[in-house]
Amino acid sequence: MWIYMEGVLQEILDNPVTEPLSPVESALQSHFVRRSLLLSPKKDVLVVKTSGKALVPTSSASHKTVKKRTKSLSDLRSVVSAGDTITQLSREVDSCTPEERAKLLEVISSQTGDFRVSISTKDALAMKTELNISWNKLRAMRRWLQMWKIDMSSESHMRVRANDLIGSNIHAEMVPLSFQHKDGGEVIKQAPIASIPHLWDRIVTVLEQNQSNGKLTWHNGVIPSEEIWIKLGGDKGGGTFKFCFQILNVAAPNSTDCTNVISLFEAADSLTNLRICLGQYIQQVADICTRIWSLVQVYSKQNAEQSSPFVMIT
Repeated sequence: MWIYMEGVLQEILDNPVTEPLSPVESALQSHFVRRSLLLSPKKDVLVVKTSGKALVPTSSASHKTVKKRTKSLSDLRSVVSAGDTITQLSREVDSCTPEERAKLLEVISSQTGDFRVSISTKDALAMKTELNISWNKLRAMRRWLQMWKIDMSSESHMRVRANDLIGSNIHAEMVPLSFQHKDGGEVIKQAPIASIPHLWDRIVTVLEQNQSNGKLTWHNGVIPSEEIWIKLGGDKGGGTFKFCFQILNVAAPNSTDCTNVISLFEAADSLTNLRICLGQYIQQVADICTRIWSLVQVYSKQNAEQSSPFVMIT
């Protein structure tokens, strides 16, 4: 029996490497691979000893060897990612430590010449807005990013783009406002104020954004199905007074993301200053209370079968 098994084993070993595996050989291969993986220090990596030369680091290998290794890893990545190689590769880069990423960027730059990353005008402007930083701080950030071969759109292009986006939606000017004098009393000085002239247009824009994103809610009947509730208020902090509105027909109306600033000025929130800076909204707020926001279809949370062609602002 043993002689027979040795003969079979020798016959298997003598088969050409180009010959397809038999069912018996496939079963043996699967069994041996599982055993070897369980015994391997790295459970998902199997190292097989061959008669070839010892592996050398890729940095010291020949161009032909590097190309062959790259092809092997690419094929393996395609198999383990089920063909989604780009996502898999991006995850591998994400898993690198900051030091490894810096080294990777350095190696790529040395191989491809002046390898750089560019931030477009649109993305740079969005970053400035999201981080709420001044133009001076943005300049410092641009200089710092350039040391890491990351180019940001020029300030002039960003200002032109910002003006295109803002247009006539925001009005800024210097107005005489009241300030406390250090010796007591009041003193009138010029101070900046920025505001959105057309409150109703801004409210409609926010409503339409929430509607398109499916964020409008009537809080299970707390708000009547034919009404939209809006809260107006102001707050003094950080040297400026902000006048804001909030749409209450959302899940978290008091959150920062749902707070929309419509006017801002750098002065105390005294009665005089409030009258000067917010006087433009007195009649607008009165008009808004009688406005109707036309919708294609607005469904009540209590009765999804009934629809209303309009919502009254209250």
